[in-house]
Amino acid sequence: MKLLWKKWFSYIIPINLSKKNSIYSGELTLLYDKGELRLDTSKATYSHGLKYFALNRAFELIDFSSIHHVLSLGYGMGSISSLLRLYVPNCIMQIDAVEIDPEILSLVQAHSDTVPSIHYIHQDAYDYIHTCNKKYDLIVIDIFIHDSVPLHFDDYDFLNACKSCLIDNGYIIFNRLNTGILETKRNEKYFATIFQPLFNITSIHEIRNNCIMIGQKNLRYNKK
Repeated sequence: MKLLWKKWFSYIIPINLSKKNSIYSGELTLLYDKGELRLDTSKATYSHGLKYFALNRAFELIDFSSIHHVLSLGYGMGSISSLLRLYVPNCIMQIDAVEIDPEILSLVQAHSDTVPSIHYIHQDAYDYIHTCNKKYDLIVIDIFIHDSVPLHFDDYDFLNACKSCLIDNGYIIFNRLNTGILETKRNEKYFATIFQPLFNITSIHEIRNNCIMIGQKNLRYNKK
């Protein structure tokens, strides 16, 4: 009941739930904010439940009719699972949730509802995707250290490995920040030189301070 009151009161003012020190992101602060779990660092918000606007908008552009197995690279507090339940409430999806930060994993497991269909994986997303032997209907890349995507996730090999883990007609969503001229140019270059050449159907969307790239794999018109 105490947590329920905190959740209700968070519609008036954010309520602190926990703080942890991360070797990757420094101080992590977990709050209830407008009824949703929000995970902050000193420079960025990592997760915000159904209020995570960029992923919410991206999911509006996806056909979920044949999506059952999802890979989340950079799971955070699990905004992706909350949004998936919103868009496909009557479908039980299997989610492999990859997260490198043990402090974030401890927070999500302590403060989120237990969902049997979510498999937590404590591993670097770069290492996981290069050793993965599974196939997914949807891969969501939402990897940040504070307010930037680590540079090694920009290379061709990483995205090509992600493509190899998609089924035919599977989707990939890459969430990136887009808060200034330098980031805009970096995103445009990445989309034109790496993302677009790898996928048959692609789109790029500026959503508030985020850049969302969506690709779909289609073997009938496979790009080399």
